[in-house]
Order: sequence, then C-alpha cells, then structure tokens
Amino acid sequence: MMLGKVGRILLTFFVLGTIITAPGTAWADEVVTPTTGVQVQNLDAASTDVNIRAVSKDGTTVNGNGSGFNDLIPANSSKTYFPLDSLGVTTGFDGSLVVSSTKLVAAIANLLAKSSTGVNTGASYGAVSDTATSLTLPLIMKNNGANKFDTVFNVQNAGTADTTVTVSFTPSDATTGNTGCKQTATIKPNAAATFDQGKDTNYTGCAQVGAGGLVGDDGKFIGSATVTATGPLVAAALESSKLTLFAYTGFAQGTTNPVMPLVNANNNGNVTGIQIANLGGADTNVTVAYTKGSDGTDCTETQTIKAGSSTTFALAAFANKSLGAAENCADEVVPPTNPVTFVKFVGSARVSVNTTNQPLVAIVNQLNNSKGFGAAYSSFDAAAATDKVSLPLIVDNNGKFKGFTGYSIANVGGAPVNITCTYATVGGHTPAVSSATNIAVGSAMVVNNNTQLRKDANTAYIGSANCVATPAGSKIVGVVNQSVGLTTAPDGAVAGDKLLVYEGFNKE
Repeated sequence: MMLGKVGRILLTFFVLGTIITAPGTAWADEVVTPTTGVQVQNLDAASTDVNIRAVSKDGTTVNGNGSGFNDLIPANSSKTYFPLDSLGVTTGFDGSLVVSSTKLVAAIANLLAKSSTGVNTGASYGAVSDTATSLTLPLIMKNNGANKFDTVFNVQNAGTADTTVTVSFTPSDATTGNTGCKQTATIKPNAAATFDQGKDTNYTGCAQVGAGGLVGDDGKFIGSATVTATGPLVAAALESSKLTLFAYTGFAQGTTNPVMPLVNANNNGNVTGIQIANLGGADTNVTVAYTKGSDGTDCTETQTIKAGSSTTFALAAFANKSLGAAENCADEVVPPTNPVTFVKFVGSARVSVNTTNQPLVAIVNQLNNSKGFGAAYSSFDAAAATDKVSLPLIVDNNGKFKGFTGYSIANVGGAPVNITCTYATVGGHTPAVSSATNIAVGSAMVVNNNTQLRKDANTAYIGSANCVATPAGSKIVGVVNQSVGLTTAPDGAVAGDKLLVYEGFNKE
C-alpha cells in the first residue's frame, strides 16, 4: 500500500466485526464473539494528534458524542486500540472507522472471532488512503469447494455526499457461476454498505434468472467484482470457510506486472493460491515467475486471462506435474517417494510476461488446511514502490498463544539492495535491528520475530517497524504474517485460525 507525502491525511477502513454472524453464512460453527482491534502507527519524527470516528451504516458518528476519539501518538511509535470499547464504541457496532491525523500515519485492523465451541479465527487488512470511483475485488466466492468458501465485503463512501454504488459480478469462466449479476446500494458519507455472498438474494440482471443468484446451475461462484459510483470509494472483503477467515482490500487501479512478496507451497501443509484479475479490454497471456527464497527452485507458470475476468495461479502449478518441463514448479522429490512428495517452495512471485499489457491486480491466499490457518494479502505495483516500508504491528511473545510476526521485504527494483528494519521502543526496550545485504532483484529479506524482540522470556513486545533500503531510490515492498507460537494455550484454549496477514505501507 502507498502512503503519500507528509501532511493531514484521511485513512478509511472497515470494522467488519459483526457481519460474519449473520444467518446464512457458511460457518460450520456459529461465530459468537467477533471483535476488532486497530493499530495506528505514527510515521513522523514528531508526535501527532489523531481523531478516530466510528461511523454507523446510517452515517452517524457514534463515539465521542459525535466528534470521535482523540489521542496523541508519540514520534515513530504506534498505539493499539483493542477492544473498540477503548474508542468509546459500544458492543455490537457494525460499521466503519475514519482516522484523521496531523502527521502521516498508517493503520491496520485485526478482526478476531471465536466460535460457540471456543475455536478462534482471525484476519487482518490495511487502512486505505487512496480512493477511486471504481474499485476491483479480484476474488469473490459463493459455495466454493469442499469447504464451501463464501465472501462478504464492505464498500465505504469516502466522499461528502450520498452516493449510489453498483456492484457487477463476473465469473472466472462459464463453469464458475452465473453471469450479469449486479447489486446496488445508496451509502451515506463515511458509512459503509455490506454485500454478503453467503446470504444475499437481491441480485438483478443475472443470465440464469431464478437459478440461485450468483451460483447459477453449477452450484458455485468463483470470480471477481467491480464496484462503481459517482463519488470516491474504498472497499474491503472477507473470505470465510467454516472457521478459516481471510481479508483483503479492493484495488483502485491495476498494473501490468504485479508482484507478490510471499509464496508458500508444500511447506509443512501451507499452500498459496493467487487470483489474478484482468481489468483491461483484451485477453492476455500471463506468465508468473516464482523466485526461490529460503526453499525451492525458480520456475514459471503461464495462463490466459480473459478481458474482465480472473484466473487462479500457483495452486495447480505446485501440485500438478503435468504442466510440462518449462513449468517445473511441481518437481517431485528425487528419488520419488510413496506417496509422492513435492518440493517445498518458500519465495516470492511476479508477473514477468503480460502479452497485451493489460492492467492486472491479484489477491494472494495462504492456507493450511490441516491446521485450519488462512490469510490473504493484495499484490503490489512495483512502479509505486519506494525505498521505505512501514509495518504498523510487529509482535513477539504476545498473549496466551505467544504470538509473533514474520515478514518478507522484497526487492522489486532494478539492482541489488541492502535493507535495514528498525523497531519502535516499547516500555523502554528497543530491539536490535534486522538487516540483510545484497538482496537480488526479485528476492526478499525474510525475518522471523519469534523470540527476537522480547525484552525477556516473560515480556511481550507489541510495537511497529520501519524498513529502509539502500541505495536511496531503491524499490521494496513487504507483507507481515501474524502467527501463534502455541497452537494450544496453557489454559487449554485452541488457537484455531490465528494466521493474519497485512501489507506493508510504502512511504515516500
């Protein structure tokens, strides 16, 4: 995500804490205690005033007697607001937040929930400062796969007047859902409207009328959505399947060569799926180049993406050897084992070929079915990258599950770079920097914060980080994984889906 020049900015994002409890969503076990936490990072060398407004769906600011919550964040530091009661928001709130500041800030939201049997789930996504009158959500699902994935998304009005939005749904191909389906809603300023593919029936224009809305006769929908309006918008989406939760933000524009800093395959049960959407008016042949990080072999995958549609990459490439010698991502372990074991891959990916130069965007899903972990992040535009990346939430030894973060900072420029990441001082303790030298183009610096940042074995670190690449003018992007150290806590609680991922913020 990109942050502009220092000055007064507006960061707008969504509190989706209650919508997953709605009847008809695809949860095998009812979610009963959803909560959202917010981390706001001050990126300036001076302290900054912040105002955080909680806005209901009717456009009313519900905290601070209508004026929001005011706070001061020290220089190069961050603050956590969890639960939202700390902002003066009452239990049951379902709406959006607007964060205003006197200096440049970044922010993320962590959505946490618990089922009626005590199993945890969670997802993370970043605040949005760039708005547009047209947005793309590359991955939309209903009743997808054995685990019955559904999506639900919020669209927020970032303007000063009411706006009417139209959502147009496009299946990936003729076998993945109904065509022509649309939805509309009128949204008050700063408020958000919810579109729930798990329960909504108010679709118009569907080619197969009466066949079940989005799913049509094939019983599922896999595709994308475009949101348009006369005023500026931002959007965020959730993907849910039983007790696995993913989140990502919508795209205002595409790039010919999106980059994905972190890809896992055959990695202790972890797999990655990349949904790439073609926003252009012509079909294009897309090659994704996978670059080895800590494990694996460089390889490529090529598919055709039709105009206005989307296609899944990575899943088949690392699990199906039939793609051919030129696409050897799924090379088996030699000598072969029984059952067959494929080579582990941990690295990064980028679109290296886009034959008709169409604008593309992508969502990256990371999933571990055996552990019930899942998380998503959005691709990056290398042209918008800078030599500075801010990470609003970095933790070590956090909570009863001893949670920690790990992150990947990828070099998306044209020459090798050196990267240094410094951490905020918390409780008088400043962790040692993380650094790497001579990182090749397309490669990444990978950092695991487990046991690295804590002051001692009994202390948690909850802070932030700033990463800088040299020489000046280099281009880097990054993603952060929030994980658990203990799958079962000392009190017997089970971690559940406690993998959360968010994108780092590029700073000029």
